[in-house]
Amino acid sequence: MVEVYSVIGFMVGVLFISISLLRLKKQNITQGVFTLWIIIGTTLIIIASFPLAIFTIQRLIGTQFVLSAVFGIPIVILTILVFHLHLKVDALNKDIVKLISKLAVKEYFQPSDKKEE
Repeated sequence: MVEVYSVIGFMVGVLFISISLLRLKKQNITQGVFTLWIIIGTTLIIIASFPLAIFTIQRLIGTQFVLSAVFGIPIVILTILVFHLHLKVDALNKDIVKLISKLAVKEYFQPSDKKEE
């Protein structure tokens, strides 16, 4: 029987990887951020592919299924939010670098208003 956590985890992992690949293709993401989220997505897919791993972790932590569901769903949602915020911060960082370089070029090549005497 397929567990709900496995399906959700697999879909979220595939979502992380596909969004990361699309952003890399459009050059909207740095390689470091891309690598981080590919690793997280792949790990999530591997864990979701083996439901026994979820139950093993559950037994190691010592929780019941209901308690795991109460804490598991918000963790998945928060991970998605962190992914989204990480992409936004990376895009803002890229925009700041562009603005600084434009400002530096403008300041460097701007003719001097002062007349030499």
